[in-house]
Amino acid sequence: MFELVYTSIAKKDINKQDITDLLQEAQSFNKEHGITGCLLFHGNEFLQILEGEKDTVKKLYAKIANDKRHKHVTLIIEKEEKERVFADWSMAYHELSDDEINELSNSHFKSAFLSLSSIAQPATVSSKTFWIIAKLMLNKK
Repeated sequence: MFELVYTSIAKKDINKQDITDLLQEAQSFNKEHGITGCLLFHGNEFLQILEGEKDTVKKLYAKIANDKRHKHVTLIIEKEEKERVFADWSMAYHELSDDEINELSNSHFKSAFLSLSSIAQPATVSSKTFWIIAKLMLNKK
């Protein structure tokens, strides 16, 4: 089992339909290829952890790195692990839009999402890194 975490910045002209299309593509591909993980989009930034067979994850990352919907794709960590952290998630996703969610809902979601970090088992170096970066992203604004 192989894990990979990366960040990127969405292109300025990305819209909700682009995000929906990206998510649908990811969920379909990941289910078919045995990839699990989590994608966070907030403040025009993406954070994603991918888990699966090493060659498949690395090929997917190469495809992601060349996707024109984002830029500044930065590999944070890649590591072999014994088991998956996101085994039941073909691609968990949530978008936070400060323009569309009132501050109370926004705060509640952030708190609930970050609470997952304490119950996600088994914790791996990559998953811990993912949660640290997620916390930093969500607390920026």
